[in-house]
Amino acid sequence: MGYENDLGRLEKIVEKLMANLDTIQQEKNALAATVRQLEEEKKGLQQELSRLKEDKDQIKKRVHTLIGSVEKWEKAFAGSNGNGATAEGSLFTAAVAAQEAAAGSA
Repeated sequence: MGYENDLGRLEKIVEKLMANLDTIQQEKNALAATVRQLEEEKKGLQQELSRLKEDKDQIKKRVHTLIGSVEKWEKAFAGSNGNGATAEGSLFTAAVAAQEAAAGSA
């Protein structure tokens, strides 16, 4: 009869372990779903970052082109003015130098 008590206790322990295993499996499935969701979100964020980097590069190129155009205009204007002024002494160059100085002190 003692073995029946032991067998009963063993059954309870096994049932408890099986219930715990079910709970752990559910948690594992939930975590796996969360990981999949986060991976999709990461993929979307990486695509967005790539797009933003491309946009930034385009903007840098356009700004560089605009600055070059303004500098050419300043040189042409200074040359046609006949006062001998150069682009180094121009209003645009002074503004850029002031911005660079402000950025350097920040």
